[in-house]
Amino acid sequence: MGLPRRQLLHENPQRGRQGVFERATKFDYLDKNPLDKLDPITVVEVPTLPVTPEEFTLLLASVACLKEKYHRTMTALILLMRWSGLSIMDAACLRRDALRADNRLRTYRKKTGEYVYIKLPQFVADLLRARGNMPATYFFWNPTRRSAKSQVIAVEHRLASIYDAARITPRGAHRLRDTFAVEFLNSGGDVEDLAMLLGHSNSNTTKKHYMPGVRSRQIKLDAAVDRSLAAQGIHEQTIVRPALPIQLQ
Repeated sequence: MGLPRRQLLHENPQRGRQGVFERATKFDYLDKNPLDKLDPITVVEVPTLPVTPEEFTLLLASVACLKEKYHRTMTALILLMRWSGLSIMDAACLRRDALRADNRLRTYRKKTGEYVYIKLPQFVADLLRARGNMPATYFFWNPTRRSAKSQVIAVEHRLASIYDAARITPRGAHRLRDTFAVEFLNSGGDVEDLAMLLGHSNSNTTKKHYMPGVRSRQIKLDAAVDRSLAAQGIHEQTIVRPALPIQLQ
């Protein structure tokens, strides 16, 4: 039995559209299905890859590879993304009035349609406040000089140069967001709360991307396997397991 049409369109938009055109041709509303000759859309999943503490230190040190006028800007931006979980668009175009006196960022999440407050560490909030008043409305972006999209492209280019100087691969602003998320869960944070902080409309998305990297979850799974082995008469003093793909101290 297939999924209801509304659920199908939500979970598999491409298949949902195909179903609409199939029904249209079946009942003679269309002569041909315009999607028949289109290749399937392949979605490449971006892996969850937080940076280690050592890599993060290298990133901050490698800001020096840029022109001096970008040193403070990119240092502040990297720290902001690491400790807030903001996307590169939200961080690069962050308004000054979003930072409150209590060090909370007021951010609007388009996917949920809600405002969310994210508390920043004092040193990150102080670094943002220490920036000059130009541009006046935003911490990093001057909309009179470039669009939001071109601002993000410029930041991504500088961030890529920093990753290259630090010799860290793969590159990507999302790795700072991943670091915030995985560390939040490793510290005992609730996945529902994390979904709200990241702006996910469905916590299943959060679980899919970030739960596999949580140490406490993996320890629990390992213990369950050990109990299963013991019940089958396999008693090993030391079970050698491969390193987890996500390792944070």
